[in-house]
Amino acid sequence: MKNILSLLILIVSVTILYSCKNGNSPDFTEESFGQPIILSESQIYEHDSLIFNMPSWIRFHPDSFLIIQDMYTPKLIKILDLKNNTVQQVIRQGKGPGEMIVAWGIETVGKELYVYCGQLRKVIVLSPDNNRLFQVTDEYSLSENKTMDFYPLTKQLSACSTYFGDEKRLAILDGRGNILRKIGDYPVLYNSPGVKPDNDIFSFFLSGSPDGNKVVTACAHTDIIEIYDLTDDSMKRIKGPLGIQMSVKNVNAGAGSMVERDPLYLTYGRIDRNENEFWIGYCGLLVDRKVRPRPYQTSSQKIFCFDWQGNPVRSIVLNSSFIAFDVDWVGKVLYALEWHNEILEVVSYSLKDIIK
Repeated sequence: MKNILSLLILIVSVTILYSCKNGNSPDFTEESFGQPIILSESQIYEHDSLIFNMPSWIRFHPDSFLIIQDMYTPKLIKILDLKNNTVQQVIRQGKGPGEMIVAWGIETVGKELYVYCGQLRKVIVLSPDNNRLFQVTDEYSLSENKTMDFYPLTKQLSACSTYFGDEKRLAILDGRGNILRKIGDYPVLYNSPGVKPDNDIFSFFLSGSPDGNKVVTACAHTDIIEIYDLTDDSMKRIKGPLGIQMSVKNVNAGAGSMVERDPLYLTYGRIDRNENEFWIGYCGLLVDRKVRPRPYQTSSQKIFCFDWQGNPVRSIVLNSSFIAFDVDWVGKVLYALEWHNEILEVVSYSLKDIIK
């Protein structure tokens, strides 16, 4: 009996050790944030010439502009002047100088606006002139092949995802898009023999600290967050709150193939940050492949806030689901592209009771 009991204890201990080693247990849950903060009072931004086709990105510019990316339109970026209540449209769709196919990434560095096209691997930089009109001031290409995610940390330093199949997770670039080094590995795949994890499987949203020392990634299909410290290229991986164990298989798709994730989740969305915290949109939807969800169901439902050590700080719930958000940290206002009756609206919320 004693030997049987000892054997059972050994089996349980090995199971726990294996579980921890393979990262099955979450590092945080929704309860780790405490009671959610409910934002109930919002204001919709209205303008007669503000008509969207398919917006998917919003950024606040420190000179009181809202920058919105809109797909499949003659000009891809709409700039809302919050001081003068005017709308400017920039970056024509195309392949020539000052043009892009899809503006899949807008960020601000100081007063400059960086816009990225993944198909052309091109970055266009714009700045407001004395009349508060944005003009193209620079344009360059990335040396990393076919990356879809680009983030300017400072004028001299950027980060991007590596292309599918690369052994490293991130490429660190100089101010002209040249690769300085590649860093990082991939989360674990479960029960996927012969399939190597890469950025096609573990696609993510990307951001970084204002001082350029840290990069944060939030996976789109599993609940993993990674914080990279560029001072020594170390990485901290945070798991939760669902504890997803994802496997994949290759399936035929026309003339090629694609990966099919199991289970299929929509987890994290876009990120914003300041020197103290980063905020991530969170959906947490388990997708039923037999039922096509509505767009508002696949969008973020709340925001998870962390400090730069990866500790949960607070969670925030908006009036409705949203596809993107950004924060005016000085004016203490949150802006979002939010679903209202299945139409996306630009809305704002006061954060004066949240940001101290």
